[in-house]
Amino acid sequence: MKIHMKAIGLVIVACFMAVNCGNEESEFTTGMITGLITDAGGVPLDSALITTVPQTIEVYTNDSGLFEIPDVQPDDYTVNAQKRTYIPGSVIITVTTGDIITADIPLTQNMRNVLGEMLTTACHCADDARAEAYSVNNNNGLRFVYVEYHASADPGFETWDPFVTPGSESRRLYYEADTFMLGNWFFFDGTVLLTTAGNYQQTVDSLLDIFSPLAITMNGTYTSSTGSGTIDLKITAVDTIEYTDLVIEFAVYDRGPIDYSPSGPCLVMFENIVVALPTHEQLDIAYEETVSMVKDFTVPDSIGGAFPPFHRVNHNNLGIAVFVQSAGSKNILQAVSYAF
Repeated sequence: MKIHMKAIGLVIVACFMAVNCGNEESEFTTGMITGLITDAGGVPLDSALITTVPQTIEVYTNDSGLFEIPDVQPDDYTVNAQKRTYIPGSVIITVTTGDIITADIPLTQNMRNVLGEMLTTACHCADDARAEAYSVNNNNGLRFVYVEYHASADPGFETWDPFVTPGSESRRLYYEADTFMLGNWFFFDGTVLLTTAGNYQQTVDSLLDIFSPLAITMNGTYTSSTGSGTIDLKITAVDTIEYTDLVIEFAVYDRGPIDYSPSGPCLVMFENIVVALPTHEQLDIAYEETVSMVKDFTVPDSIGGAFPPFHRVNHNNLGIAVFVQSAGSKNILQAVSYAF
């Protein structure tokens, strides 16, 4: 009888141990994701939204920029972080059983690039305004998107101005309808107009610290033999949009420098002369949405009047400027450029 009771006791102990072992194993069937979200300078960002693909739970970073997602099933995950006015970021991780996986993500604040559009009526030999514009463009790199339109204030200009582009006059009238323009009119971000040189850099500096609600990525292809190309755009709203009349504008330009010296000994160099204006597109976008767009364009072999002088387009030295603008207020929300 005692032997029988011992056997039962051993069975009970064995069962208890088995149950315990089963509970112990169940505690380690998942993992955890933790991380730190910072800005480009390493400063922690609070209230950043964290999501994953495959989906787990949505969490926000605390005051120290930290987050954690518990009870995550083992798998490969893309961890996404987003915060208003910042470009969304992500990292790919693998969650394993019983482990804490770190997913630190730095976010870059989405600053607005400055768009400079110079509209001119003719080619000038000694032009301080143009020279300063080129200098500012070169000093600021991709943060300053510069294009130059030659637009006729008088039909007579079209017979000899070598850089007049079909559509340039419409662009001029969009900014200054029914106004006679002579010389250079320089618009910064569609709203700041300067007609003389001397403070272009100061103007650009004052506009570089403005956040943009739109993040634009762009890539493209171009075949010089056919004069045709395609660009792929992805536009993401990283903040609320106050406008409902947004349009996407395109300007294909000859990067230059272009030597144009019709009047003899003086040397006139031109850069970023617009040679094609593909039809603009309407843009309907709201916060957290992304709009993708493919745009085809064709570049002519030459621009200007029907008779010489006119400009032969350098098909091997082209770029394209793309910018989003409020049609009514003329304010530029974001501008980017791409060199082929």
